[in-house]
Amino acid sequence: MFKKVKKVLTAVLFCSVLLSGCGDSPPSETVTETTEQTTVTTPKYTEEELDQMAQNMPEIVFIQSFRMYDTNIYGYFITNTGEMKMFDFRQIAPDEYYEIPDVVERIDEAVCDKINILYEGVYYGDTIFDYQLKDVPKEEITECYKKLLLVDEKNIYAYDNNLDSIEYSMLYGIRLNSNNEVEVQILTGIDKIKCYDHDDMNARELINLMLNKYFPNSNDYK
Repeated sequence: MFKKVKKVLTAVLFCSVLLSGCGDSPPSETVTETTEQTTVTTPKYTEEELDQMAQNMPEIVFIQSFRMYDTNIYGYFITNTGEMKMFDFRQIAPDEYYEIPDVVERIDEAVCDKINILYEGVYYGDTIFDYQLKDVPKEEITECYKKLLLVDEKNIYAYDNNLDSIEYSMLYGIRLNSNNEVEVQILTGIDKIKCYDHDDMNARELINLMLNKYFPNSNDYK
């Protein structure tokens, strides 16, 4: 699916259960000029540059993955056309333990038509079918992708996960950099050891949209 993957982790706190550069020269980076009186910060990219880069989105732009304690990952992803799909690596590799940055190129192998919520082989009674998923309008995904391009990965920090939970979740954004490399970024996440946080305003806006508007929650289907 992708030619080259570059792992980049960027995160914003998840408390529930959680470029391709076009043209002959690379897009401008953020520049801050300080004088005695004022500090002027120019945007990382101009609106024209964002529009140009959004014409070359990767095939998958957002992924939400889950695991129940020590199982393999499952979840949902949104394509660059706004189509919502589900995947379940438990069905094809039940004895493995994957992370999205390692299998983003293979996620099509695990596309499925339903997801059963299991823990240690026990069916919890929740099943979500692919026909229940709702696609996202293409123009909305394009705007979300432009926000993703503006997320600054330098402001990431992590702290110990003291939550008593057997379910872990990660929300990822996938973008292309100026070398046409795929960057896999954690926008929010909790694993067994750490919670991740981020001060970037664009990342926080994406978290709110993805978790509260776009990606499904099992409670929506009970």
